[in-house]
Amino acid sequence: MGLIVRDDPPKVIVLEGREWGEEVNGFVLSALAEPATISVILRNVSHERRELQAPEFANWFVLHVRAEDGSAAVPTPFGRELLRSGSAKAPRPLTLAPGEPVEAQIPIESIFRLQRNATYQVSVSCKVDEQTQMASNTVVFLYK
Repeated sequence: MGLIVRDDPPKVIVLEGREWGEEVNGFVLSALAEPATISVILRNVSHERRELQAPEFANWFVLHVRAEDGSAAVPTPFGRELLRSGSAKAPRPLTLAPGEPVEAQIPIESIFRLQRNATYQVSVSCKVDEQTQMASNTVVFLYK
């Protein structure tokens, strides 16, 4: 009997139809609401290869979630622990070629208590280096 190893095909990151935050130091950030997740894309829009020191995505991309009345969404117990803990692992180098994106799927309903049939505004921020903070576009979505 033989052993078969199958590798998943590389994920295709779709850029068309996305809105983007302002360019900061050759990078742009985009947020898109998908069922139960927020898709976050960081893209190198400069004309040169760029290297970042990237922590784990859960500690790199910060979600800002607001209800219709402007109040901040309350974290779940898991979300509180995640937001409090920070990254235990050292940042790893991440090299992006010109135009290259990297994507994270963030399970928003695991991190925040969301009310069914309520509308939320979500934006994402991250640091691309020690001094530079950037923000995504704002997404409005109905949580079902």
